[in-house]
Amino acid sequence: MAVPLSVILALFILFGGTMAWFIATDGRLNPFQTGKFRYAVQAVDVFNKPATAPKNGDYVNKRVGAVNTGDFPAFVRLLVHPTILAADGVTLLPASFGNEVLITDLNTADWTYGGDGYYYYLHKLNPDKSTTQLGHDLFTQVQIAFGLGAAYDNATLHIEVKCESSDIKKWNYREGWWKATTAPTAAPLNAIDATLAAIATN
Repeated sequence: MAVPLSVILALFILFGGTMAWFIATDGRLNPFQTGKFRYAVQAVDVFNKPATAPKNGDYVNKRVGAVNTGDFPAFVRLLVHPTILAADGVTLLPASFGNEVLITDLNTADWTYGGDGYYYYLHKLNPDKSTTQLGHDLFTQVQIAFGLGAAYDNATLHIEVKCESSDIKKWNYREGWWKATTAPTAAPLNAIDATLAAIATN
C-alpha cells in the first residue's frame, strides 16, 4: 500500500530595494512505522541565506530533492509550488515557475513533470540514500525574475515543497498516486509509468 508522506518547507523572501530579508522554516510529519520496519521518505530542502539581500534577477540557493530514511526502496514525487504575497501581506500576486520565479538548473534527466503539479523521480530511492548523494536533486537554485514591477516591491515569496512516496511493489504507486491499477494512457504520465513499471517489483 502506498504511504504518502508530506513535508512542507517554506522559504520566505522579502525582496525589493535594500529592505530584503529571509526567513526559512521547516515542518515535518513523523515517519510511518509498522512492526519493526520503518517507511519514511522526506523532502530535502536546503536554503542558505545569502550574505547580501537579493533583488530582482538575483539567484538564491535552494536545493530540493528527497531522502529515504526508512527501510525500503521507494518511488518519489515532489510538488513544488510558489506563491507571492504583496507587501500588504494579503494580496496574492501572480507567481509561477518560468515567469516570476525561474529555475535555471531543473534536472530533467532524473525527474519528469507529470502535468499534475508533481515532478516524478525516475529511479527507485534506496534506504539511507538521498538525491543529493546521487547527484539527482530536482534543482539547486531559484531566480527572482527581472522587471516584476512596483507591485512586487517588498513582496514575500513562499515556496512549498511536498514530498509523496510509495513502495516499489506493483502497482502500489499507481493506486496511491493515481487511484488506479492500470497504466495511464495520456502523456506525460504514461511515459513516467513505463519507466517506473520497468523497475517495480512483484
